[in-house]
Amino acid sequence: MNSLRNNKYIGWVVILLAILNIALLAFIWTGRNQLPKKPRRAGIMVFEERLNLNETQKRQLKQLRDQHFAKMEKLRSESRETRKELHGLWAEVDASNKVTELSQRMGTLHAAIEKATFDHFAQIRAICSPEQQKIFDELIKDVLRQGERPGPPNGRKPRGGQGPEGLPPSRN
Repeated sequence: MNSLRNNKYIGWVVILLAILNIALLAFIWTGRNQLPKKPRRAGIMVFEERLNLNETQKRQLKQLRDQHFAKMEKLRSESRETRKELHGLWAEVDASNKVTELSQRMGTLHAAIEKATFDHFAQIRAICSPEQQKIFDELIKDVLRQGERPGPPNGRKPRGGQGPEGLPPSRN
């Protein structure tokens, strides 16, 4: 402690470093270190811009979008409720028939969601001119290609590589 008092320079450096550490911790804890996020462009804006829609088409697109989202919310809500009900059957002794019924219901709901999505894009394509339909088709191909990214669903790469059939390599 006497050496710090004798050497004011070292004392001031220690104090300065302590203040910088506190400031850095405050900066990290408040989350101000995040980069500003770009606002996500809504899908409807992409269609309007890329397809160069006229005002009538824009109104039709908004109407189709509103109808689609209402339908999808209903289907997703029903799917969530069915899943909750299914996972609430753990404690029941003889629930196999109910599990089968609810599983089939979830499959039906998932199929309905996929069909509603397909129908929605088919309706959007129908309001487009032939030139716009070509652009629309390319735009949909790009969206579908982005959805087919290979790898695990959580996006993480497995550690240590993979052996045959996607299993970890043996350690023989």
